[in-house]
Amino acid sequence: MVDLSRVEIVLLDMDGTLTDSVSRITEYFAALDLELHGRMLSPDAYKKYVGPPLADSMRDMEPDADEQRVAFMVARYREMYWPNAIDVPLYPGIREMLEKLRARGYRLGLATTKSQEMSLQILQHLGIADFFEVVSGVIPDTSRVDKPAVIAWALQQFGVEEPQDKRRVVMVGDRFYDIEGAQINGISAILTTWGDTTQPGEERGAVQVVSTPAELLSALGVHPGKN
Repeated sequence: MVDLSRVEIVLLDMDGTLTDSVSRITEYFAALDLELHGRMLSPDAYKKYVGPPLADSMRDMEPDADEQRVAFMVARYREMYWPNAIDVPLYPGIREMLEKLRARGYRLGLATTKSQEMSLQILQHLGIADFFEVVSGVIPDTSRVDKPAVIAWALQQFGVEEPQDKRRVVMVGDRFYDIEGAQINGISAILTTWGDTTQPGEERGAVQVVSTPAELLSALGVHPGKN
């Protein structure tokens, strides 16, 4: 088992990990599917689109789509979703978890495939922006468009480059994309399941699986009841 006692930097995913945005996201994927394809599946059918890059989700939704069509679908989804994207709640215990981690001296970063602009707006709206030293989200039309890239950029901002330094970092998220992105960048990952978005088998590669923010604190050696 990986020694998490060395960890000093915690990278956190947003949707399904910090924010309870799953129902909002699946609602707009369903609306997009209805508009473009005349179908609307059950909300659970769209949960797999919480986490991966939008373009990947659109290719899955419409396998024959060319890149121009994918770009159109991404733009249309953002047009529908963004006006209502900011007003999402934190999962229970998240604010307290962030407070405890910062009080214990952990450096926190956000690593998400939500856009950089929207991520900053959501953090500010929720009043938790000051907890994060680094915010790394997607910037369209750049190389920062998927999980490995946003994690890599976050590591650069923290000055983490050498393999021995990467032992001080852990990625925390609810999907395989978080685990895979961490592995590609040579860091460990913890899988969270409190967001009800994790698909079967996605725990492979995670050093630990936690079902509550309190369990995450314990995994990092932070007693939930103490600063």
